[in-house]
Amino acid sequence: MNIRVAPVILLLAAACSAPTGDSSTTSASSVPTPSTTTIAAATTSAPPTTRPVTTTTVWTGPPLYEYVGMTVQAPDADAVLCFGPTDLPIPPACGGFPVLGLDWGEIPWAETLHGTTWATVRLVGTFDGTAFTVIRPPEPGEFEEGEPLVFEIPCPTPAGGWVVTDVSTATGESKWEVKRYAEAQRDFAGTWMSYLSPPDESGLQDDDPADYVLVVGFTGRIAEHREHLKTIYGGPLCVAQRDRTESELETLLDQLRALLDSAEARDHGIWVPGHADVGKLIFTTPPLDAFVFAITSPEAYAWVDEHFGKGLVTLRSALTPVGPDA
Repeated sequence: MNIRVAPVILLLAAACSAPTGDSSTTSASSVPTPSTTTIAAATTSAPPTTRPVTTTTVWTGPPLYEYVGMTVQAPDADAVLCFGPTDLPIPPACGGFPVLGLDWGEIPWAETLHGTTWATVRLVGTFDGTAFTVIRPPEPGEFEEGEPLVFEIPCPTPAGGWVVTDVSTATGESKWEVKRYAEAQRDFAGTWMSYLSPPDESGLQDDDPADYVLVVGFTGRIAEHREHLKTIYGGPLCVAQRDRTESELETLLDQLRALLDSAEARDHGIWVPGHADVGKLIFTTPPLDAFVFAITSPEAYAWVDEHFGKGLVTLRSALTPVGPDA
């Protein structure tokens, strides 16, 4: 008896040329034409009267990224994906990387004034270190609400809970006295308020001392500082051990900004137009936050950790890697 096996056939899909945009469209001449592989897979289900064919398209082009934010095109200039400070008066202005292949005709929600066109968009495309190239039709940009910042209380909860211990000194004036004392100490490591309940629907929170814990950090002499501050402030108080003083964090912040703005950072897949957006968030862990335009190499995170130690810097990117079906 002869057994016939159907071969697997590889078909190369023909690349289609991109349509040419109108005069208001940034040139799409450098839009990459990705190669795709269509796989025709034969099944072996019986009876072999009909052999259904399943096709799968595999993206084999450069890595794909998603951008959600404002895109602006000023007169006689390329459209840019905004990064960093944006001048919000109408029409807006911003810095960023150029975006190629953008057709404003596909963005009916865009606005135009004095020759400048802008819109908040979601784009999927490729990034080569010099420009972002769109490969999908734009969509309205919808910002997802991120996780709220957690203002840590780096102290164990007292046996009786966080309560006001002395109403007479649980005042705004006493709180400022705590701040003045703390900032005068050489081992001061930051102070903040951590609320015990979420804000109301308006996003506001009361200034009632019973609703928050006043956190004060130092790198040493914790017991001494705690005893002194308890005589100044009668509201819920956390005096906590921290790894670095606030002045040390400021120095590291300057070093981080210089590192991310360097050519070495680009060699490790970190891309920033202008200057990196870095900040000191002493009420979180890690305490330093870096927001860059793109991270194109997985070694970028380890490279930053090599310079500053693991757990000091959070590295985030405006471009988010996505799959071929995003």
